[in-house]
Amino acid sequence: MVAFYEAYTSVDFHKISERLRLHEFVQLPTVQPIDNGCDFADYPLFLSLTTFTNHVEILNHVRSIEERVFYVLYAARERLTRRTCVA
Repeated sequence: MVAFYEAYTSVDFHKISERLRLHEFVQLPTVQPIDNGCDFADYPLFLSLTTFTNHVEILNHVRSIEERVFYVLYAARERLTRRTCVA
């Protein structure tokens, strides 16, 4: 959780987010967070396009912000989920 917060609230990430216009990537209204009066962290909605597990994998394996953005969008497009092997 700390790594997620630090990675996606950094000044560098926000600069790249603005440059790539990540705010234009939105989900269907049925899966967007509901505003129930609670404060939400200030992060782009595009981060909600994939699972937290995918974010953990991306954060652990990719250092470049641009590559992280690519893999978040790729995971969303391909609807990737982490699958575990059952032996």
